[in-house]
Amino acid sequence: MDISDALPAAQEELFYALAPKMFGDAVLVSHAIVRQWDHDNPATLSGAAIGRLRGRLPKTLLITDDMQMQGLQKALGTRAAGLRALAAGIDMLCIGNNLFDEEAEMTDIA
Repeated sequence: MDISDALPAAQEELFYALAPKMFGDAVLVSHAIVRQWDHDNPATLSGAAIGRLRGRLPKTLLITDDMQMQGLQKALGTRAAGLRALAAGIDMLCIGNNLFDEEAEMTDIA
């Protein structure tokens, strides 16, 4: 998904106000491209996007959306996308579709 239009400041502020009040203090980070944060990379793989979230929500657990969604699979695959998300600063990877198919590929990622 590409968010080509600017994310309204009021909408972003509402998110930051509500996120810490949610049970568990965790946020699922979308694979959407927010062009005003990072022109080329989905939020889950973007150091700029993760840094922006981390700056406003320093104690919040940042979790990727499913790393086996079709767009990421076609572009990178689970392993490469997972490594890029971790390098960007994400806290936890969500792998929800075919865990057994990817088990061997992901075992040495840590």
